[in-house]
Amino acid sequence: MSEADILAMADRIAGTTAPLEALPDAVPGVVPGAPLPSTDAAVAAALAAPAPDTVAGPTAAVIAAAEPSLEDPTAAQAPTRRPALRPVTLRPATAAAAATAAAEAAAAPLPPVTVNTAEIPAGTSLVQLGAFESPEIAGQEWARLTERFGELIGDRQRLVQEAVSGGRTFFRLRATGFADLAEARRFCSALVAEDAACIPVVVR
Repeated sequence: MSEADILAMADRIAGTTAPLEALPDAVPGVVPGAPLPSTDAAVAAALAAPAPDTVAGPTAAVIAAAEPSLEDPTAAQAPTRRPALRPVTLRPATAAAAATAAAEAAAAPLPPVTVNTAEIPAGTSLVQLGAFESPEIAGQEWARLTERFGELIGDRQRLVQEAVSGGRTFFRLRATGFADLAEARRFCSALVAEDAACIPVVVR
């Protein structure tokens, strides 16, 4: 190959190569046409350049405003809701309503009570639990006592007797079913200890 051919080939190669001024900066701080900095200077310049995933400027401000602050633990919490009130039907009854119910129960007619007219044999041990204006009130008192002292009363039988004293009629509430006077006394002692009226009685 002649010298002319070699020069022509060199020109073609030079024509396909972009000048140094057209190439982008490979390293920040390198000026085209200027001598290349030393290796240490180039590395320092590259490290000083911002990282590609760093967000700065207005975009960073928008993101910071949208995200809750980690220093404020309440920033991401939902607002606290007040518990709903209970429905009126589930609220406790008022004192007036309770008093009205008690008055209605007291005014309700009492179930009839049979007055005992059979002769009680002499020597029978009984207990007297009170004297009342009507047999129905006596029956109501028996129901209250059996509800309160059901275990103690057990299988004792109710006895309602009519009596007259000083021209006034009243009804005695008594209980039968005692083996002797000692048992009747023990029964009354247990009731009296609970503030209930009770008197042991022997029929004469």
